[in-house]
Amino acid sequence: MLLKEEGLSLVGVLLSAVMIGGISLGALKLSDSILDSQKYAESSIDENELKEKVRLILDNEKFCRLSVARRKKDGTAALGISGTAMSLPAAVKKNNVDEDNEGIDLELYYGNPQGDQRTKLVLEGQWGEDGVIAGTQPDFKSLKIRRILLRFNNEAFGCSGNYCENSQHRDVGEIEILYVKKISKDKWREMSMRFNVNLLLSTDASNNTSVLSCSRSSDFFVPILSECSYAESLGGSVNNGRQDVECPGGKVGVSAYVYASSQLDGPVAIGCCKLKEKTPSSVITQTEQSGKGTGADNTDHEVRCSGNRFLVGYGAYASDYLDGNLEGRCAQFDGLVKVAGSCIDYPVGYTDGSDDLWQKATCPLNTVLEGIVLRAGSRLERIRSISCCAVEEI
Repeated sequence: MLLKEEGLSLVGVLLSAVMIGGISLGALKLSDSILDSQKYAESSIDENELKEKVRLILDNEKFCRLSVARRKKDGTAALGISGTAMSLPAAVKKNNVDEDNEGIDLELYYGNPQGDQRTKLVLEGQWGEDGVIAGTQPDFKSLKIRRILLRFNNEAFGCSGNYCENSQHRDVGEIEILYVKKISKDKWREMSMRFNVNLLLSTDASNNTSVLSCSRSSDFFVPILSECSYAESLGGSVNNGRQDVECPGGKVGVSAYVYASSQLDGPVAIGCCKLKEKTPSSVITQTEQSGKGTGADNTDHEVRCSGNRFLVGYGAYASDYLDGNLEGRCAQFDGLVKVAGSCIDYPVGYTDGSDDLWQKATCPLNTVLEGIVLRAGSRLERIRSISCCAVEEI
């Protein structure tokens, strides 16, 4: 009796091996596809988180200003994370940072509630063009940031493609995040995000521009001060007489000027700005508080506005060789208060004996004059200090 052998023939074995190999290859491909999908999903989640981090900083005027301008609200240098004052960014010409291959490198930070100190580094460019990671970015699993760039990409006219001289002006700019995104297990793709940002700028006589503040919000900075101008007393040097100056049209003082001539006082002047939607409700004359009067030598003459008033004009008396008395004109503007109810004295670096030149003192950004101290030297006048107040609407 013959036994029937069961099992696969050689051909069957070969066919089975092919089928198993095909199934295994398909499983491997499916596994790779699933892994690639996971990596892509991770990178998409990271992109959304990146977008939210950038928006959180740019939507906040304080964070944006600390990141881009490194400034406090008054325009002076803000403090870094360590608590020391930072150096302000170098001013740039617009036409050097307005194209896609140009820009100002940035880092993005959180700041303290007062807006005068950086507290945490949030985003920085760390992945170089050669693919070398210069640092770590633990917040993102599947993104690496190459650079963060600010551009003045809005077209400008009139000054060879640059902004023209203006102590305070606004424009829209662009912040671009250049990064690489992981799209599979071993592949990366070059990507970018762009965010429009409103900029408060200052441009000097050489058309070099600095950023004063920024935000994505369109009303992040509605300046109380605008339409600034200059008023000067008439005539040249005056002996035994007064030099008086006052802001026109209800404007408030932001800077003071005195001309030192050979033996006499020269003209005086004041820089003035309009307060948004405000006109003075009352103006009083406030004489020199120290009461030194005419002829006081090597002495400070000081006048300060009181009662929540601000300086809109002043006068100085020139005697034969010395300063005479000092008088201020102080205005009350309804609806305005001094921030924190205090003002800051800013010393001026001129020395006695300065001859035939204008001496100038200007309040920091967004502050106005509350007082002035003039120094009577043996023959000449100089500005010793000015008192400036930040103001806000109530």
